[in-house]
Amino acid sequence: MHDFNPRKGAQLKKTILDSKDYLIIVGFFLSVFYWVFDSFFHSFWSGNTFIEELFHPTREILFIRSFVVFIFIAFSAYSRYIITEIRRIEEEKNHLLKAIASSTEGITIADEKDRYLYVNAAYAGIFGYAQEDFVRETWRKITPSEIIPQTEKGLEGTLKNKEIGIFKGEVPGFKKDGGIIPTEVVATGIWDEKGNYTGHICTVRDITEKKQAENDLKESEKKFRTIFEGTDVGIALFDWNGRFIANNPALQKILGFRSQELNHELISELTHPEDLKADLEYYNEMMAGKRDGYQIEKRYIRKDGIIIWGLLTVSLVKGDDNPRFVICMLKDITERKNAEGIRLENERLMYSNKATNEFLAHMSHELRTPLTSIIGFSQLLKRRINGELNAKQELYVDNVIESGKILLNLINDILDLSKIEAQKLELFIEHISVNEVMEETFAILKEQAVNRNIRMVLNIEPGLDFIKADRQRLKQVLFNLLSNALKFSEEEGGIVIVSVMKSGNMAQFSVSDTGIGIKVEDLGKLFRKFEQLDSGYTRKSKGTGLGLAISKQLVELHGGKITVESKYGHGSIFTFTIPIEPITVKSPENWD
Repeated sequence: MHDFNPRKGAQLKKTILDSKDYLIIVGFFLSVFYWVFDSFFHSFWSGNTFIEELFHPTREILFIRSFVVFIFIAFSAYSRYIITEIRRIEEEKNHLLKAIASSTEGITIADEKDRYLYVNAAYAGIFGYAQEDFVRETWRKITPSEIIPQTEKGLEGTLKNKEIGIFKGEVPGFKKDGGIIPTEVVATGIWDEKGNYTGHICTVRDITEKKQAENDLKESEKKFRTIFEGTDVGIALFDWNGRFIANNPALQKILGFRSQELNHELISELTHPEDLKADLEYYNEMMAGKRDGYQIEKRYIRKDGIIIWGLLTVSLVKGDDNPRFVICMLKDITERKNAEGIRLENERLMYSNKATNEFLAHMSHELRTPLTSIIGFSQLLKRRINGELNAKQELYVDNVIESGKILLNLINDILDLSKIEAQKLELFIEHISVNEVMEETFAILKEQAVNRNIRMVLNIEPGLDFIKADRQRLKQVLFNLLSNALKFSEEEGGIVIVSVMKSGNMAQFSVSDTGIGIKVEDLGKLFRKFEQLDSGYTRKSKGTGLGLAISKQLVELHGGKITVESKYGHGSIFTFTIPIEPITVKSPENWD
């Protein structure tokens, strides 16, 4: 870039004028030297003395002639030099003006009163004007009026102050269409040899895109800060040595540390020792350029010593292809991992339970055949087909038959429960008469009720004649509930009431008794497998603990529900519902 000086031409003119006196003096001394030398040389040839030759009339003419010649030669040579220098300066000036004119940055030259002497096309284009629009104008033409006083004051203290001589700043400017654009201005003062301010040269750049980029960056930083501070995911920035640069409130909450405390920790020191090796392997691969990032589930040790599970996502942020920092996001997945552990344990238990059920079903089948034979042959003995029995033998046979029936009932219950839990028990739905089912069930239990002197009452809502259900399984549920009601009712005066009524699209069966009732804390145990309430009366009743569990499953297979209400010492009410129209589902929704 040429160092353009507007005063250079004036200085050159002054130099030319000041040099004429020196040329005359130089020419005079050269003429004197030639005159003396010529006189001295001719004194040898003429025989005259040196003084005679020096003041000979021909020598005076020679002096005058040589003086004129030397002056002419000197002025000719110097004129050629001056013309060459002027041309060089003009060419330099033209090159500089062309460079200014073609510059993509706005450039202006102004006098001491800020009037434009020159503006290039780029400057005019920034503000939407033509170059001629700035003739006899100043920078105030394109400056908002409210900042003119402030700008003038700034120029007086910088640009027009010889000790500083430069002004830099961002200044808004008016466009011709009325819009305002941000500009970056650099103005340099020009001073004469006496130290007087004579004007300035100024460069102007449109920084609209730069300001937009800055605003976009600020907006991006604001959004990042909002996410950084407001998310429930822990976020941290690390250097490549694993030291915290920044961390957000969510991370502080997850790890139980304050922000300043984390800044003095290494992330490796917070990692569970058993998980550190895998984490470091991934991290080293990332730093070696083998991966851009990684994700890993690992354990952390909180400040309070509690071990938590976290899902860690790590990314490497680069600048100029060199690592700058590492960003990590940590989500607390402790609850998920605990739930996963519970799920796996439940699956293990379900598998174990399934294996147990299959074993019980297999064993039940194996036991059922010989047990049926034992009961059958015992009944033959009871009937005295092969001879009379004495009293003791008859008692033994009765015990065998009773024990066999109890064991057979248990085996049948186990088989039913195994089928239900294996979801292999199907219902055979048919139209059945509610009255017939109830009468058949009552007939089975009538002898037991009479023997215990307990009255059974049946109430069926008029109009509820038929329902669709599995006849055998419905009778099984009713038998279980009624036999329990009889079993736990006191002899002599007890009463069992069965009510059947319509409830929406459901048939509601209720079995109530005046027995011993159930304690509140025992209600939750009623429908569990092999669960019997801890009372002497219950133990004396010799139940298997499967009847109610099976009844619940059978009711749910029909699409109904079973509930119980009880007051200890005052009896119980068991209620279950069966849809009047059958459902298509053949397995219960909830398995105990």
